Amino acid sequence: MGAGKQSPEPAAPWPRLVALLSEAAVISAVLYYFGWVRTAATYDRFGVSLSLLELASADYILRSINSAFPPLIGLGAVLVALAAAHRRWVAPAMDPGRQHRAHRIARGAIRVVTVLCALGLAVVALGVAAQDAVGKPLGWWLPAILTVAAAGLVYVGSTTGTSSPVGATVLPALAVIGGIWLVTVHAHRTGNEFGDRFVAGLPRQPEVVLYSAERLAIAGPGVGVAPIEQEGSRFRFRYSGLRMLIHTRDRYFLVASEWQRGRDATYVITSTEDTRIDVITRSPVSR
Repeated sequence: MGAGKQSPEPAAPWPRLVALLSEAAVISAVLYYFGWVRTAATYDRFGVSLSLLELASADYILRSINSAFPPLIGLGAVLVALAAAHRRWVAPAMDPGRQHRAHRIARGAIRVVTVLCALGLAVVALGVAAQDAVGKPLGWWLPAILTVAAAGLVYVGSTTGTSSPVGATVLPALAVIGGIWLVTVHAHRTGNEFGDRFVAGLPRQPEVVLYSAERLAIAGPGVGVAPIEQEGSRFRFRYSGLRMLIHTRDRYFLVASEWQRGRDATYVITSTEDTRIDVITRSPVSR
């Protein structure tokens, strides 16, 4: 009897596993960066450096969810819609053997897209070169134009088969850079908006009462200090009217209940045996 055909050996799972781990590492790094941008924008309004917070990587990734996911999900939805439109209308029209008139219309639309995308890249180059005159007034439109223009030229090249080696490398990179830039701008704006909402809601936040064995240089609108004369108590002073900005490890970042940017300080209290923090939840307002 002749020897039967040997069945092919199953592919080793290691390359796929390595690819999945690499993708997870890249996604985690991107989310970490967006979370870092969002957190820095929030606490910069209170004059607090991120080096003082000593946040973990997971903290930044969690803070990136509301700043990175909405634009990324929106971008994914747009790409899915454009891919469906390409399969339904553009791809059939690009075949000259089927519909001659539709083919001419599709070729004309491709030329218009090419010109518009080239003009978009020129605007981006001008905005980068002249930040004060062009770049800053455009704001988030600048990275949006870069993303759309570069991605549009990539699409034109792949559809018409005219993509050059340089364009096939540079244009996708520019599209990715523009997307990251756009989400970064959104993350920064989200951080600023969160800081503004926090300041506006300070009177409704739980009150923080600080007990200290030594008198501290804490004052501000809405902050009160009272001596503690109880015998045997380690604490001698009670500070009220404070609000918790954030608590990290052994540090409490406190602000006055009527805190205003540029006028009031942010207090950094180290948790020791000579300090104690009490939190008093405020009763909901009856309507």
